[in-house]
Parts: sequence; structure tokens; C-alpha cells
Amino acid sequence: MRSQRARSFIARGAGFMLLILAVVFARIGAHDGWAMWVAAVLGMISAFWIGGAWMASIDEAAQEAHKWSWYWGGSGGMAIGGVLVILAATPVARDWPAPVILGEATPAGYAASGAMGMLLLVVTGYLLAWGLWWLRHR
Repeated sequence: MRSQRARSFIARGAGFMLLILAVVFARIGAHDGWAMWVAAVLGMISAFWIGGAWMASIDEAAQEAHKWSWYWGGSGGMAIGGVLVILAATPVARDWPAPVILGEATPAGYAASGAMGMLLLVVTGYLLAWGLWWLRHR
């Protein structure tokens, strides 16, 4: 069980991260590239810090569940994404529609969209594996 101090630490970190991102988006907007770089770097540093604090505050069984789920579920999701990446390099893929999730229809937009698609597969695999781990260990 998490201590009051750990919960407070995590909540302050999350609040700080959200405050940074809100200020950057509200004041400068998404059109200033350098501001977005700063917001992205600070957001990722904050997320990494909060995740480390949270992981240290949970019990050993929960830690094991998350480690197992990230390894097996994340790897499985990445394997599915890897197949799609390999197939996208074949001549058959020329006729496939390529949606742009982030940005515009430029090489950078396609790269960002592919990265987001891969991240979605990895996180989906993790969530499925996490649920499976807890079902098997109840």
C-alpha cells in the first residue's frame, strides 16, 4: 500500500507536469516549434519521474505484474506493428491508404503517425497482458 507521502509526491508531480503543458499550449500555442520541444521534453521528464516514484511506491506483486505485462504485452504489440512495418515496405502497400494521425501529409507526419500507431499497439498489448496476469494470479 502506498504511503501518504508517496501519493502526495505523485500527485504533485502530475500536477506540475499538467501545469507546464497547459501553460505552454495556452500561451504559445502549438505553432511555435521550440515551445513544443520544451513542453515535450519537460513533459517526458516529468512523466518518467512520476512513473519511477509510482513504481517504487507499489507492492512487489504489482511491480511484477507491470514488468511482466510490459515485456510480454508490449513485445507482442510491437511484433504486430513490426509485421505491419515490413508489409508497408512491399509493393502491394502502394495502394493502401495511409492516414495521417499527427501533423500534415508530409514525411514527418507519416513518421509521427506510424510511431503513434506502434505506441497504440504496444500499450494495447500491455493492457491485455496486465489483465491476463492478474486473472492468472488471483
